[in-house]
Order: sequence, then structure tokens, then C-alpha cells
Amino acid sequence: MGEPQVSELTAVVLSAGSAVVATLLTLFLTPGLQHHFWKRQRREELRLATIKEVNRLASEFITNSIADPAFTPSQELLQSLQSASADVRALFSSRAWRAFRELELMIAPNPSGGGPRAPADLIAARDRALRALYQEVGLLRGLSRRRVPPQRQVAQSAPPPPAPVEAEAKQDQGSEGRSEPFR
Repeated sequence: MGEPQVSELTAVVLSAGSAVVATLLTLFLTPGLQHHFWKRQRREELRLATIKEVNRLASEFITNSIADPAFTPSQELLQSLQSASADVRALFSSRAWRAFRELELMIAPNPSGGGPRAPADLIAARDRALRALYQEVGLLRGLSRRRVPPQRQVAQSAPPPPAPVEAEAKQDQGSEGRSEPFR
């Protein structure tokens, strides 16, 4: 009978020891883990706020450029753009920053290459930058890499696109006498 009492005593001591060890682990590990996940959450919130600001600034510039092709950005817009640029540089990878930088250079008062940019080029640059930034945050994971449809022509002087019947007829006339392999 002495042996079962030792087993019960051992079981009680092991249970109490396990409870003490689990409590100590919880006390020491929980704050560190909470801090780690809080920092990750905060970083993602900052990244999303930066993306929103980049989108706002680019859209403001594009809208003003469409209304007035000779539009030059205000000091306030340029300062906000510089602030967003610093945030993108600090919070995102160099690949995402390069995509943003392409857009930033198009908005700059004296873009390299000179002359005003076409609104379609600005829209395409904005879309590339936003896609790169959203991919970094992970909101575009799982989506297939689809081709983004081209933007409609914004210039009012552009002729309307040919009717589908006319376009097919022209294509048929141009493809007579040559055969193309299937792709």
C-alpha cells in the first residue's frame, strides 16, 4: 500500500509543478508575444494609411491634370507627396518604392523628359504603384496575376473607336493570304 501513495504524491507534485511552470511561461512570454503582434498590426495599419494617401495624392493630381493639361502641383501637394515618398521608402520594399517613384517623377514639376504627361500614362503609373504597394501588404495574394485592362482614352479630341464590325472587317482584310499559328 505504500507504493500507491507515492504515485499519488508524485502525480500531485507533477501537476502542481506543471501548473507553476505554465503560469511562469505565460507571465514571461505573453507580453513579448503581444508586443510582437501589436508591432506587426501597427506596421500594417501605417502601410495601409500610406497607400491611401498615395492614392489620394495621385488621384488629385490626375483629376487636376485632366481638367487643365498645364496644371502644376501646389506646394502643399508636393510636400504631401514628399511625406508619402518617405513613408513608402521606410515601410515598403525597394521594388514597391521604385513603382511609386515612377509615379512621383511623373508628378514632379520638372519631370525628366519634359512636357506634360498624358493622363493615361499617369493613371497607368498610379495603378502600377498601388498594385505593388497592395501586394506588399498582402491584400492581393491569392489573386491571379491578371492583365489590367487599358484605361479609356481621356483626351476629348480622340476619335471614337471603330465599331466592332468595321474592326473585324479590317482584320479579315489584313489577314488574307497569311496564316498565323494558334497561340
